Amino acid sequence: MMRLVVSVLSCVALAALSACGPQTGPAKTSDPASAAGTAAGMSPRPVMMGGESSEDACGSVARIKPGRFVLIRIAPDPNAEIKFSLPEGTMLWLCDHEGPLPEGDNEGVAPEAWTGVAFDMPNGPKTCEGVGTPSADRVPVPSVCQSGWVQFGDDAEMIAG
Repeated sequence: MMRLVVSVLSCVALAALSACGPQTGPAKTSDPASAAGTAAGMSPRPVMMGGESSEDACGSVARIKPGRFVLIRIAPDPNAEIKFSLPEGTMLWLCDHEGPLPEGDNEGVAPEAWTGVAFDMPNGPKTCEGVGTPSADRVPVPSVCQSGWVQFGDDAEMIAG
């Protein structure tokens, strides 16, 4: 059941990205202190993973498409501070979700949906562990991973899950 929910959520998140339109621009890490459009005083919201003892803690993997980038925020809110701007090719584990699910077989009708992701920084050490291991408990993404919230549009493609 959890695998189905995560898969549906992953499809929703990826489809929601297409409604946002393509993003082009520099692929660099953002300085959170200088990110435009941030909400002063908005608290970070941890990305949660797990909850199903027989499924991976983060059930799907996506990759940012060539020529695209995604903005990772501290909370599932368009006014939340931007933590990172991740470039093409970055792999993301899809772990959490917030927002409406599509009804029936109608994929991609929830552009306001958010996906909680975990990842390693591009060109950095590969330290993110535990996201591909089953976890019966619902827990925050481990601190060895980078994590945050994203609205994808069509800026990412599903790799697994």
